[in-house]
Amino acid sequence: MRIWGIRKFHWPILPALLALALVVALTAGLVEAQGAPSPPQPPGGSGPLGDPTGLTAEPGSYRGEVDLAWRPAANADIHWIWLVQTNGLGGRYLLAAGPSPGNLTVSELDAQHSYYFIVVAGQNQSDGPTQWSQWTNWSSAQPPAQPIRPTPDEPQPDLTVEKPTVNRSAIDTGESFSISLTVLNRGDADANSTRLVYYRSDNEVIDASNDTFESSAIVPALPPTVSSRHTQELTAPATPGTYYYGACVDVQRESDSSNNCSDGVRITVSAAPPDLTFDLPTVSNSAVNVGDSFSLTVTLRNNGSGNAAGTRLTYYLSNNPTIDAISDTRLSSVDVAGLAASESRAYPRELAAPGEAGAYYYGACVQPAAGERKLNNNCSAGVLVTVAVPQSDLVIEDFTVSDTEVSVQESFTLSATVRNRGAGPAGATQLVYYRSYNRGISSADSALHTANVSPLAGSGSEPHSREITAPTTPGEYYYGVCVKPVSGESNRNNNCSTPGALVTVLRTDPDLAIANFAVSRNTVTVNSPTAILLSARVRNEGGVSSRATDLTYYRSRDSIISSNDVEVASDNIRILARSESQDYRIEAPAPPSPGRYYYGACAAPVSGEINTNNNCSPGVEVTAKSANAFCLRTLGNPLTGDLSASGEWTGDCSSENRPHAGTFARYYSFNLNRMANVIIELTSSSADTFLYLLRGKGISDSVMDQDDDSASGADARISIDLSPGAYTVEATTAFDTTIGDGFDLAINATSTLKAVQ
Repeated sequence: MRIWGIRKFHWPILPALLALALVVALTAGLVEAQGAPSPPQPPGGSGPLGDPTGLTAEPGSYRGEVDLAWRPAANADIHWIWLVQTNGLGGRYLLAAGPSPGNLTVSELDAQHSYYFIVVAGQNQSDGPTQWSQWTNWSSAQPPAQPIRPTPDEPQPDLTVEKPTVNRSAIDTGESFSISLTVLNRGDADANSTRLVYYRSDNEVIDASNDTFESSAIVPALPPTVSSRHTQELTAPATPGTYYYGACVDVQRESDSSNNCSDGVRITVSAAPPDLTFDLPTVSNSAVNVGDSFSLTVTLRNNGSGNAAGTRLTYYLSNNPTIDAISDTRLSSVDVAGLAASESRAYPRELAAPGEAGAYYYGACVQPAAGERKLNNNCSAGVLVTVAVPQSDLVIEDFTVSDTEVSVQESFTLSATVRNRGAGPAGATQLVYYRSYNRGISSADSALHTANVSPLAGSGSEPHSREITAPTTPGEYYYGVCVKPVSGESNRNNNCSTPGALVTVLRTDPDLAIANFAVSRNTVTVNSPTAILLSARVRNEGGVSSRATDLTYYRSRDSIISSNDVEVASDNIRILARSESQDYRIEAPAPPSPGRYYYGACAAPVSGEINTNNNCSPGVEVTAKSANAFCLRTLGNPLTGDLSASGEWTGDCSSENRPHAGTFARYYSFNLNRMANVIIELTSSSADTFLYLLRGKGISDSVMDQDDDSASGADARISIDLSPGAYTVEATTAFDTTIGDGFDLAINATSTLKAVQ
């Protein structure tokens, strides 16, 4: 391959290489004076690239040629040769073609001088080498002074590059285009693989020494008359203008090296144009009434590669989704600032809906920016806004009654506000007052009075009130109002005050009634002095106050309570106002004998009371049981040995002393024949135990001592000095007992006196 000289490669590494050339030149100058050269510092490190080695230089076969050979770097795709005369002059770089060549013939050297050579390898990319190897050893040779041309009968290759073609001859700055060309071997010998380099020029003559490097490709080895087709993607420069693009093959030793560069093909590069378009517009409200205000927002976007200068934006009203600046209604305009490429900006506008109902579309168009070529997208799509005639909507607000309890024929007041919730005006109408027997108020109920309602503008209101007389029949009634619909009203289902307001109509006489009568327990032991707590609520259900009277508690053999039953307790009922009630509680003794009983209470009738049928409560059942062996058990004398018992609480043996209803107990009696210190302990794994010590042998005897938590945890313990006699232990719980809870009782005694004789 013939090397005419270094081509013009605009790579970022070239300044570094030129600086290195100075170092090599200086080194070469020292070589002639000092002998064998020392390799200069390489521009990079070996790394995975590897290093070329074993460089040899031999005089060539023709005048001015030197043949170089070396072992290429393992992973290189480019090799550079630095040569310099031994006098330090004529230093320059040469590029070895091919991905990893190991030989090169350097031509056009001065045969009067010797030269030094070194080789460095690299990895090539479109923007220049990114990694370099170590330099090889120096090698020197002097080219022969033989004839320049080979003998006529020696075959030689001859590579030519035809004039390229481009897919686009007029493009914008920064756009891509493709260039295609053919490399042909017109010689009569094989051409080795070489490198095809693309250039940009300001004229049609492509000169590898002066034009701008664009890209490169590998040309395969070509036999005579064989060609290879090449297509390369290139990018237009950022500056508008007229440019020429072509390519050159690296010079080989060939018959004619004057045709290694193609002619240039012209490309006209224009400034990248803007492209103004719109995103889909939006509105603040897509359903409005005639004349209402709403906001339309359009977003202008520059989809082009070039900047857009300021222009003017106009809003339009259309009857279809396609916005047309010629046929649609112009609303308003606004000047808009310029937009850079890919920039967008939103422009909101307050608009008023048309005066007629219908479906309308809103959008905008922008005047083309300077240099804009695509003009069919300068109007936005239309966004739908439905415009309606405002309607009225009458409703009832703040409906109230002055009294919720009145006597028959007593007056009270109904109040309400009629409001027009609609945007449209409501004509004059009427408000009707109703009384109903259920919560729903409608025109089917009993109409009491009618009032005129004035015309109301949108959101307007008008208050109303009316004095009403209660009916003559006591009972519960519901009151409300309805406003009659007007023409054009949007909703007629909300014209009544629903639910109605409850008003209780009372009689004009007092009426005492017993409510909520209850007993503290439903099972008791006969003759227990405080076995039952009775409670009752007395209410005056009449229309006037009642005088003071008596409340009597009865025990009956049936569920009907009357003054004929056995009186067990009594209390005084104070004066009760209309609808007032009072709670009463009192203790009553248990029945004297076992059986089924009913407890209740009666209020003595007061003056003027007409209805006395509700003066007595129904009877509440209470079962009286005897203190049988199941409830009471005799254990013996703790002085003769510790006493103990185990069991569980059941519902048929109640506590005589705990205040809680549902507190069960078991009773255990013992005897002492002398004075003693007695310790009683009641334990349970599931209940909070409670102890009572009673004097005598019976479950209703008087309490001598009691304890809740003196033992460990929640267990009970009593320690007491007792005289000779009979005693009873009540084993119960501090709170309501769960049936089935188990317990253990222990009684032990220590004598403090001699036995009684």
